[in-house]
Amino acid sequence: MSKRNLFSPLVFLLMLFMVGCARNELARIPIQKIGQFETEFSHPGGELDFWTDFDIEFAGEISTIYTIEIYQGEEQITTLVCDPFGVEESLMTRNVDLNGLLKVSFLALMDCVTVLPEGIYSASVDFLAVGDEVKIFRADLIFRQPQK
Repeated sequence: MSKRNLFSPLVFLLMLFMVGCARNELARIPIQKIGQFETEFSHPGGELDFWTDFDIEFAGEISTIYTIEIYQGEEQITTLVCDPFGVEESLMTRNVDLNGLLKVSFLALMDCVTVLPEGIYSASVDFLAVGDEVKIFRADLIFRQPQK
């Protein structure tokens, strides 16, 4: 089988996976810097998990965290602390070390989940990345209903 023939089915499978993820995506917060972000979303009830679409560069050690507060109206429902490096599964992972400068990129399901009743919600998210020579290209947070 030629490389072209092998490449085509792989691209097709990846596209199917991404379309499947997008159907269950309830909200996405585009993040390119440290800070606080907000979103609103409608949830059909049940589990809510969190993915990160992550692309960051740093030297040495790094500490990253999403602190997610979920509200229904004015009432705070839950607070979650999610580590983008604490993942259940990851896709499209790439790690490149350029003389001590590490570039890390992946799409991952974090070890972070909650259960919500059906309703309209808002979320406040604090993203923090502490380390040397940190450059955040993308740290998108994705709110997703797991497939059943």
